[in-house]
Amino acid sequence: MMTENSVTKLFLLTPAAGKRLIAKAFVQIPEIKKALKEHTVVIIAGTTNGYIARELLEHTGIAGDFSAKGFYRGITLPPGYKNEGRSLNFPAT
Repeated sequence: MMTENSVTKLFLLTPAAGKRLIAKAFVQIPEIKKALKEHTVVIIAGTTNGYIARELLEHTGIAGDFSAKGFYRGITLPPGYKNEGRSLNFPAT
């Protein structure tokens, strides 16, 4: 409930920072921690999931040289974009 003494703060994050924040929170979920210890955890491709995979691997101490580059399911390009044979390079996450 807002009162006249309330303070509202607005934080802006880049998409990459938002995905990393989601991943860091995901790793702290008790059910996820339990699954890491007692089950197999499967992560499908997706840009946010790449961040999650990185955080899970770091949490378990086996991140090594994991790269989420290319860990995506779809590519959104502007209307009318023509690739003309060029390679699409994506930043490493």
